[in-house]
Amino acid sequence: MKKILISLIFATPLYANTYLFDQIATVEDLDANFIMDNSNNSDYFANLDCQSFFQKLDFYENDQLITENFLNISECEFIYGEILQCFKEGKSKCFSTENIFKQGCDC
Repeated sequence: MKKILISLIFATPLYANTYLFDQIATVEDLDANFIMDNSNNSDYFANLDCQSFFQKLDFYENDQLITENFLNISECEFIYGEILQCFKEGKSKCFSTENIFKQGCDC
């Protein structure tokens, strides 16, 4: 039993965070670079950049970079589509830094 418990502890990243976003806006003068935030919590935000040479999804807390996720263009489009689908359904989009490609809106 101890071996299983120890394996589970080391298999779970200690840095995994969950973020809930209910707003998205384009970065000024850029068509495919977006800032997501939560209207009820200004402590964190994310930047989905599908326009730069390196596409990325970065999460910030208190204006400090927490995680940096490099993407290809298909992954960027997938994430953007997931966000829009959640917002279209009147829901927020939840991201876990452990799995940024999780489908659906729920945490």
